[in-house]
Formats: sequence, C-alpha cells, structure tokens
Amino acid sequence: MRHLSLILFTFLCLSGFAQTLQSGDKLTYNVKFEGESYNFSAKVKQFAPEMIFDFTMTGSPGICGTVKMDKKATESAVKMYNNFSPDETQIILKDAISVFPSKGMTDALYTEKSIRIDAGNGMMTYSPGESKKMNVIYYASQAGKVISSDKTIEAKSFVSENGKNFIWITRDFGQPVIVEMALGWTIQIATYSENLPLSESPQDLLGKSVLSEELKPLWLRIKDQSLIQTEDLSDPGKPYVDKEYFCPMEGIRMETHNDTLTQLLFYTEGYEHEGLLWRGYEGKFSSGFHLGMTYAEVDNKIGKPSTPRWPTDVLIQYPQQKLTVYYDMPANEKDKKAIAKAKINFIEFGN
Repeated sequence: MRHLSLILFTFLCLSGFAQTLQSGDKLTYNVKFEGESYNFSAKVKQFAPEMIFDFTMTGSPGICGTVKMDKKATESAVKMYNNFSPDETQIILKDAISVFPSKGMTDALYTEKSIRIDAGNGMMTYSPGESKKMNVIYYASQAGKVISSDKTIEAKSFVSENGKNFIWITRDFGQPVIVEMALGWTIQIATYSENLPLSESPQDLLGKSVLSEELKPLWLRIKDQSLIQTEDLSDPGKPYVDKEYFCPMEGIRMETHNDTLTQLLFYTEGYEHEGLLWRGYEGKFSSGFHLGMTYAEVDNKIGKPSTPRWPTDVLIQYPQQKLTVYYDMPANEKDKKAIAKAKINFIEFGN
C-alpha cells in the first residue's frame, strides 16, 4: 500500500478568538499532494505531559489514527514526521514532532536565528523569513446555535537554505503551531471548530436535511473529516443517492438518503467495525444513557425493549427510542452475571 507523504501540522493560534485551544477542538486543513486534493483534520485529546491528537485524512486511501509526542520531542525535536500510511495509525514520536513545532524551533524563529530542520526531505538549514496574515473560518456554539466567522492570524516563516521550502508558524494562540507548509506539496489551515455540542436526542434528527440548523453541529463535525461512500441508485423514474459518512475520529457514522439523515451510529473507544478502528464518541444522550453502560444498566435506565430477545443476542432493539444497541456478549448464554455486565460496542439510531 503506497505511503502518503504528509507532514501533519497545525494547531494554530488565532487572533481574537474567544477561547484558547482546548481538548476536543478540531482543525481542518486543505492538502495538495501529487495532484490530489483532500482534507486533513486533527482533534486535540491531551496537551501535557504528552501531546496527543486524533487525525483523519481523506483522499485515497483514507487514513485515521492517533499521534502521541513525548515531552522531549515537544521541547527540542527538529525532525518532522511525514510518512503517514494506512499501515501505521498509532504513532508515537520520541525524537520528532507532528503538528506542534518544538520549543527549540519556535525559539529560533522568534529570536531570528537559523536552525537545522528535517522537514521530510533531509536535514537543511532554515532561516527566519517574512511574516504574513492568514484567514481561517471559526465555528463556535452560542445560545444553542452554531455561528461562523472569519478570523485573522499572523504567521512567521522559516525558509530553507535552497529557498524552495517554507514553514509558517504562529503563536497568536498562546501555543506555537505550524499553519502552512510548502515542501513540494502544500497544506494550509482552513477551519477551526470548537467542540460543538450535539443533540442529546439523535432520534429527533432523523429525517432532517444535512443543511438544516438542527443538523449543523453534526454536519460540521463530519463533512470534511469523513471517508465517504456514495451509492448512486438513480433511475429515470425515481432518482436517489445514498451516502455513508465514516468519521472514526469522532466515533460517528452517518447515513443519508438524498441528503436526508436516515441513520446515526455512535461507537465506543477502540471498537473495530467496517475495517476501521473507532475512537469513542464522547457526547451525551438524553435520560442519562451513555456508551459506558452495561447490558443490565441499559435496561434499568431506558426500560426493557418491546421485542423478544435471546439472552445473548448481540443486538437489542428499543423501537420506542428508534434505538438498537450492539453488545459484546459472552459466549455462554447461561452465565447471567456475565450477560448483565456485557459492554456496548456501538449504538444505532434509525427508523
């Protein structure tokens, strides 16, 4: 499987933002690589003592995974990790950075000093260059609605000794971040999104357009971060298109029919489904229901289902809530204690 060369980079500092970058916030970038254009998104999980973020890269093939940088790397590394592939999605960096520049790189840039950096094409001397202003679309939640606005950041550049490679860094947001690169391929920040709250009653979203106000928080989470499958089932008499949006980074899968929501699936951390390793959905549901519940706890919280079931069915339907719960059931159907403690793999809302 071919490797995609992409230096994950990012988390920017945005002038005039209402808040600092927080866990759960997400950045999306436009990438151009070998004639292909696609999106790269990163969602912050942890800042210290190790920097951790989940990422999704659309394109062919699509990739999703997690990057972890240890403290030493964030302090002094001058090597950038730039060899991402579907074969390596759990990435631990001890002597390299991805996304955030190291303190040593940032200090050199803002004290007007040259530094040796390996940006993926060999060690070269990079020197401070010009500064420029950049625009980014910012999404936030206010009074239960998603609002968008244009924000301006200021970035300062490193220029390679041959004058062909550029790395743009900003510290407008308190945390220095790389916001643009030109290294024979390009990547540039496009949007910043706060951790937008989703509806706690997903069943109420079924049947609504992906462009509706009610679906906007969900749509903004998914639209640029998904590995999309489209089935065009058009015919002269009744044209229609079905789409599936796989967003492992958010733990969400969405299905639409003619851009109308038909199904929503939410996954628990580390579950493998559809050939993908899913991150756990961290949102809340109504009535105190959550993905960390056991088989017995679900029954106690939302009531027993109205449909018959075998003791070890892996899926249990709750038609009243338009909900199906998929469990990790024990093999022994007589082990009532183990059945009661069975954990959820994922849940599905659908008509």
